[in-house]
Amino acid sequence: MELTMDVMNNKMKVQPPITPDDTDRVHRVGRKDQAKPRSVIIKFTSYRARHNAMKHRKNLRQSLPSTFLTGDPTLIALTETWLRPSNSDLYQLPDYNSFHATQSNVNNLWKTLKDLIGASKNKYIFGMVFSAGTSVISDFFNKYSVNVGPSLASKIPNVDTNPEDYFPGSFPNSFCLTQVTVDEITTATNTMKTSAADGEDNPKPKILKAVRDALSNPLTYTINLIFEEEKKKKNSA
Repeated sequence: MELTMDVMNNKMKVQPPITPDDTDRVHRVGRKDQAKPRSVIIKFTSYRARHNAMKHRKNLRQSLPSTFLTGDPTLIALTETWLRPSNSDLYQLPDYNSFHATQSNVNNLWKTLKDLIGASKNKYIFGMVFSAGTSVISDFFNKYSVNVGPSLASKIPNVDTNPEDYFPGSFPNSFCLTQVTVDEITTATNTMKTSAADGEDNPKPKILKAVRDALSNPLTYTINLIFEEEKKKKNSA
């Protein structure tokens, strides 16, 4: 390990220097009695350290001409470095420079990811976080849906101009809803798409359309009654 650190930091002049924490394993390959140079395998703990070492390998030509550093990092190597162990619920990926990856490596990376997390044909990345748990994915969308409104609203500048000043003509200061008719309820029911999703109480659009004649009168009465009751509450307030 000490010899490896000396070669990378003093001979290759890697900056920032490689530390013992950047390597997980260093060992030689081959039998000692072989009369030929032996290779050394280095397992880096992060892609950043490995890429940094590979970036300075040309410095070996002057300091150690007989020593070569091979094994250019690929995205498959990134997968093996970052996504292990594969039984973890959440895999956190740091940033990386995809410029150094070929299209072939990108395709191999997705294949490996699909094997690890059981992903579908669609490829989703959530803030550079790959997850095997459906709850993590749903939580991501829930947080986004809840925060996107306030986040966008916070970017609206405060102005003193009345919005109505931007429109020509005059506008009323109030409006009211008129009572609905049976024909309006029937027309609205007829325009429902049978392929549409069910509502909150799970009524099937196909069933609602089938019973629209029996449903139109009581539904019209109920809606108009709600309008009247709300109007009474406002007048008595």
